[in-house]
Amino acid sequence: RRHRAARAAAAGGLQRLLAQQEPDFARQLWGEAPPWFRAHDAQKTLALNTLLASMWPCLASASSRSLVASIGPALRKAAANSALLRDCEISRLDLGLVPPTVTTLHARSRQAGCDEVAISLRVEWGAKADVHLAVTPVGGASPVAVRLTDFSFFGTVVLTGAPLVDDWPCIGGLGVFVPREDMTLDFSCNAMGTDMMSLPFLDRWLRETLVSCFAGVHMTFAPDFQKIIWGEKRPVELEERAARQRRGACSAAAEPTLADVQLAAVAAKGASHLGSSGGRAATASPHRKDAQTLRSIATSV
Repeated sequence: RRHRAARAAAAGGLQRLLAQQEPDFARQLWGEAPPWFRAHDAQKTLALNTLLASMWPCLASASSRSLVASIGPALRKAAANSALLRDCEISRLDLGLVPPTVTTLHARSRQAGCDEVAISLRVEWGAKADVHLAVTPVGGASPVAVRLTDFSFFGTVVLTGAPLVDDWPCIGGLGVFVPREDMTLDFSCNAMGTDMMSLPFLDRWLRETLVSCFAGVHMTFAPDFQKIIWGEKRPVELEERAARQRRGACSAAAEPTLADVQLAAVAAKGASHLGSSGGRAATASPHRKDAQTLRSIATSV
């Protein structure tokens, strides 16, 4: 709390100082300040990082399987289209024990007429990941074992829940997007059992290919998180699924329930009884006598 108060006081002092400067200079200096200083969102990341660290063993295992299932085919396709490689396959992927760190967070509130929610995370990750690849160069008789280690990632990750639906988990899909201009990915590349100089093109090819798999590419998880859809911001199949859920909810709401039928019958009998009494119930005190009448009608229904 003391740190937060000191930071707020410092920000207020800086604002007062900038107010005394030229407008262009003030805007330039304030715009170069880090996002957490300008938006005061940094305090929101402590709980998120604590939760991420607690869940990381499970998240790392699940994410490793998803990455092998999704990135694997992309690597093989890129290798087949390359003039230097015949194949590239992931033989092992371990994300390690160190979770990513969220440094700033910004949640975008839902706008009128918009059926999505979004949260932007600034992520730094010195990953102790270990990735093993089996790379087969053109003209090679057998694949070469390549190991990628010492990963570092800096970038913005935008999470989008869309479309919103009235059924659990209340979103049609979870979208993940990493802007290309705001991403840095680095790692060490070593060939196992052979000299890396014999494959001088491999390091650059791997860096360009892995970056192209993530940066500027929309990834959408289905609600059951068993399927990843690549390349579409709002996948058609998830939009159609959400539309079916909405139609089902509307049709279910339109069908009268047994309680609705019984309540309508009570109201109808009560109206006919009060009408046959010549209006006396409408002019008399409605407390005890009418309550007994309605109870008797409800019991008969």
